[in-house]
Amino acid sequence: MKSDGVSAAFSLILEEIEAVESQLNQEGSAAFSKSQYDDAEAISSAGKKLKEFRSKLEKLQSEWSSGIDIKTRERVKIEPGYSISAYSGERERPFWLNVNTFFLNASPTGVCTLGVHVQSIS
Repeated sequence: MKSDGVSAAFSLILEEIEAVESQLNQEGSAAFSKSQYDDAEAISSAGKKLKEFRSKLEKLQSEWSSGIDIKTRERVKIEPGYSISAYSGERERPFWLNVNTFFLNASPTGVCTLGVHVQSIS
């Protein structure tokens, strides 16, 4: 089986999370090298939460792939001509996003979303 919509969605989400992890690693390293230990600690904490979230997603992805029968998975398809891809280019105008904290929001259905408290965008 090539790929169903759910598998494609898991792959896209995990790819985006890996990009955020890479960015946090760079920012944490920069903060640490500048002796900005409070910032480095906050970034580290956000990175740990993101790692836990990624782990949960990977388990769900594995459960989808091995726990759901192929006939059911084949019912979930990506429409022809429709694809979801990660943003890979540069923005037209650079901007700064001042993030206060990261948080995970769990709904009653068990779905978790990663969010940020934005202080300002300039």
